[in-house]
Amino acid sequence: MTNVVELIPEVNLIEDKEIRDNLISAVNAIEKESGVDLTQFPLGHGITEAGSLMSHSRALVKMALAVADVIEEINNIKVNRDYLIAGCILHDIAIVYGRENEIKHSFTGAFLARDHNLPEEVVKIVATHAKEGELVKRSLEATIVYHVDFMHLEILTGEHYTQVIVRP
Repeated sequence: MTNVVELIPEVNLIEDKEIRDNLISAVNAIEKESGVDLTQFPLGHGITEAGSLMSHSRALVKMALAVADVIEEINNIKVNRDYLIAGCILHDIAIVYGRENEIKHSFTGAFLARDHNLPEEVVKIVATHAKEGELVKRSLEATIVYHVDFMHLEILTGEHYTQVIVRP
């Protein structure tokens, strides 16, 4: 069984013990139910050498916390870091069930979060982190997760690179 805290030590930054314990329980449950080793599960999106699903989730945690630092310091807006961290870790977790399911991974992941008694705010972060979430108003934390997710994927896939034409 994957030790979530070893893979993503920032789990320990979650101050609310119930959220932290329920998050760990959710990750362990999906690993057990799916039979997948989360330390080895590929990220997908054509990315083969940039790490696993869990390394992507950890990158999101670190990126999202950096954004939260700026928003709090510069704009004096409080970010709920417990929700932010839990949302980052669970946002793509249901991909282990396959990308071609009838139900999108964001909704399957949201059901998982709800089944493990995570706060409704975390459920909504997971449900709205992908393009499907563009149809609803996202919370501050969900907005951060959405943008750092797409930023990280664009960096890893090279989709941000454009051909530069230099004229002689």
